[in-house]
Amino acid sequence: MNGAPAVSPAARPLSPNTARSRDVVRRALLVGIEYRGTKNELLGSANDVRLMREMLESRGFAAGSIVTMTEDAPTPDLIPTRANILAGLAWLVRDTLPGDALVLHFSGHGDQAEAAKGFEFEEDGLDETILPLDFDDAGEITDNELHKMLVQDLPKGVRLTAFFDCSHSGSILDLPYSYLPDGRSKKPSTFSALRSIAKSTADQAKTGNFKDAVVGGFKRSLDRIKAGSKAEDSSRIYSNGRFDTDVILLAACKESQMSADMTLEDGTHSGAFTFALTRALQEYPKPTLGKLLQATRDNLFGFEQIPQLCSSRALDMNQPFELV
Repeated sequence: MNGAPAVSPAARPLSPNTARSRDVVRRALLVGIEYRGTKNELLGSANDVRLMREMLESRGFAAGSIVTMTEDAPTPDLIPTRANILAGLAWLVRDTLPGDALVLHFSGHGDQAEAAKGFEFEEDGLDETILPLDFDDAGEITDNELHKMLVQDLPKGVRLTAFFDCSHSGSILDLPYSYLPDGRSKKPSTFSALRSIAKSTADQAKTGNFKDAVVGGFKRSLDRIKAGSKAEDSSRIYSNGRFDTDVILLAACKESQMSADMTLEDGTHSGAFTFALTRALQEYPKPTLGKLLQATRDNLFGFEQIPQLCSSRALDMNQPFELV
């Protein structure tokens, strides 16, 4: 399966205390789901995993440090079910130390759902989710779960670079900073946040639960006003006050957009974002963050989706894009 190691992420994790002599760990988890034989079938996710593996190996990742999950997996524990994906994420961050470098790539379906109780500060009142292969039975994986595992609980000094090729992925990790290619930081205003809250409250009221809708909307508004419109305030909420995480997300589209597949010249298929990203890295082997984001967007000319770059901390978009 695309060169996947025979080691299960759940069965025998790579531990820096046993698998290296204090050397830096480079570790990657690549997940591609096509939902074959269902009404949700995609065409390019398995090919996305191949493209990302080739890109990582060309940038110094050893083949044995990359775990892939697709429907063609050689062992049951590498099939991208909800349980296996969560086990893979646990493996990815387990026993990591300052200086370690992690990569996560997900290609599949993304969705949105009403924000879970306790997470009402979501500006649009919605959680973003990814869909495991067995989501109909086991459920989706929410941005809150992903944030806790990959951001909130990530050890200080560990770098994580995440790529999500799925719909609604722009805020999939609930990161407080979002950047344009020219370096400007996008910070949503309190007014736009309250407007989104008002809309979601009105939509909920239409279902007949008027009292709960109004009370819930009022509470969300107060929470948002208290949080403020600055990214630093959002970071305190999202990361329990931490400012020392080092997470960068490159996402296929805004949280309000859908992502697309594309047909390649040889007749095969790929996620449009993954192809645009890997092509940009071939064209510009040592890009800045701003250049990589702009080149990826340029390669998606004609597509409605707009790739996003978000982070857990303030960035200089003129700094080099580095995975290690």
